[in-house]
Parts: sequence; structure tokens; C-alpha cells
Amino acid sequence: MTDAGDGGQVAGKGAVGADAGAFTRNSYEFCGVEAFDESDGDGVTPLSAALDLEGAEQLVLDGLTTHAPAYPSLLAPQLAESRRQGARWYGDEERVCMWAPWLLRHA
Repeated sequence: MTDAGDGGQVAGKGAVGADAGAFTRNSYEFCGVEAFDESDGDGVTPLSAALDLEGAEQLVLDGLTTHAPAYPSLLAPQLAESRRQGARWYGDEERVCMWAPWLLRHA
């Protein structure tokens, strides 16, 4: 990418801060979002932070897309449970097939 007007940004949604556990609320707050607001994201990064590059094309993946393939239950119990219940993460083949070709078109 040569400047902020080039390229693309990919983000996941499905983990709303107001409904989330402490791990997600603290992560969103670290990114500048009020811990108990309605900000959506992937459980680690809120959409407002993930899609902050002005002028770039944006892709928001539908359905809960988590930030990592696994979470320790003690650290992030809600995210760990969402993975056990089938939530996808960015590296799952289905998700990679959604975002990788899109990013290559916007590189």
C-alpha cells in the first residue's frame, strides 16, 4: 500500500462490548471504546479500531468471527465457549476464502 487511500481492511463482528465478558470489554476499552457500549467486533478488536484506516475499502465478515483459534477458559470464558459452539476465526478455511481473495484485490 502506498497511502491511506489504498488497500483494504478486514474485521469481524458478533461480540458486542455491552454483552461481552471482561476480556472483550477490556480489549475494546484498550482500543478507545467505552467498555459497556454497543460497539461490535471480534472479541478483541472493535470495528471502530479495526476499520480506522481512512479511505481504505472495508470488509466486515458476517457472523461471529473470533480473533484467535482458541482462548483459555480462565482468561476469556465467553470467547472460549463461542469457539466450542462453532464460532469461526479468521484462520478457518471458510473465513480465509472470504477475506484473502478480497484483500488481494485491494492490495
